[in-house]
Amino acid sequence: MNMVAHPDDAKMEKLEIVGPATPAELPKPEPRPRRKRDALLGDCVKISYGAEDVKMGGMACVYTGVISNPFALIGSRIIWGETELAPLLGLQFNGETKSDTKLLASLDETLAKTVREAAHQRWQDYKTAILSPDLGKVARAEEQYRAALEWLTRESFVESGKVAVKTLKLPSLPPEDQHEFRRRHLKQYAILRTLDHPNIVKTYGLLTETEFGPVVLMEYLRGKTLSELQEGLREQSKDPRVHAKRALEVLLPIARALDYCHRHNVIHRDVKSNNIMVTKQAVKLIDFGISKDMDDPNKTMVSHKLPGTPAYAAPEYLARHEATPKLDSYGWGMTLYELLAGKPAYALQNPQNNEELRALCTSVLSPAPHPDIRQHVPLSDALAELVNGAIDKDAGKRWGMEQIFARGKEVLASKQFYRK
Repeated sequence: MNMVAHPDDAKMEKLEIVGPATPAELPKPEPRPRRKRDALLGDCVKISYGAEDVKMGGMACVYTGVISNPFALIGSRIIWGETELAPLLGLQFNGETKSDTKLLASLDETLAKTVREAAHQRWQDYKTAILSPDLGKVARAEEQYRAALEWLTRESFVESGKVAVKTLKLPSLPPEDQHEFRRRHLKQYAILRTLDHPNIVKTYGLLTETEFGPVVLMEYLRGKTLSELQEGLREQSKDPRVHAKRALEVLLPIARALDYCHRHNVIHRDVKSNNIMVTKQAVKLIDFGISKDMDDPNKTMVSHKLPGTPAYAAPEYLARHEATPKLDSYGWGMTLYELLAGKPAYALQNPQNNEELRALCTSVLSPAPHPDIRQHVPLSDALAELVNGAIDKDAGKRWGMEQIFARGKEVLASKQFYRK
């Protein structure tokens, strides 16, 4: 078959990597919350409250913060089992300081308290030192502060120590379920701390003893989600379809990130365009708020509704709450479908409308095939096969992320995206 460029190339927009949004494009912030403090560690992060610093969504509020007490985060990381900077806190284990000692302090409250108190004391020492008339002492304190900050953010250095501060909003659940909900969220963020991939948002620290419950400190990203970028094309009255080459360039790194998650026994469970962030530097998979540890015997988090987004949820998940790595394959495929077609396979205008939601679920669960993407865009056979392989209604036949990534690379290298 003679492969040619898409006939509507002139009308289709490339999905450009963009810089920060302007304040006018951002949502208005909630009423200013009280400043967050840790019970033992003192002030850890200074929160910013400008409109451009607040993002709302899901079960969390995300604010911009600047690390003001790096020793607190060092203490948090040591408690989680990373003792590389134990000497900085002057901690000794078994009579000597060891950087390779692996602690299970999360199971030992006494040890955890020791680490927190050591971090708090070093912070007090630092604040005292920088006010000292002894210039040598001031210089040493500032050097120690910079070293701590650089270590905290060395995987992806954050300018001026800027981080995203994510606060968890507990849903309306009975007290016993709220406790379980909180426990599972904390466990999930602890799991995320073990993930180190260039296309996954980084988690720096978790403070559990704040006035407002658990606070997660994450990599600060400036950019827009795929959903926001595509909506921007619609608002400009442009063709919302994204050129296949650009769509694959954006989504193949996410496929690789998901394959990495699955190899580490983590399922995202809510892969969609709104959970993929495009920045000037990279494409990042974000919002692991309902992710699942495959080693956890519990099938789902405690909730009175099914976690996830119905329009991106696989049939087996809607029908039986069955969450396997193939669920992420389906979400990835539906995201690719949406970018290429300019619209989702199943539109849900009002998620709160039960009739509309029931109709969507009926369509997804029916034996009839999905709406043919070639009704919206004339894809090549290879690219159509990639989309259909990722969103097959039969989980047994659906492609895994490793196969999706390999085949996607082949399609991208072939440069054969469309047909006449």
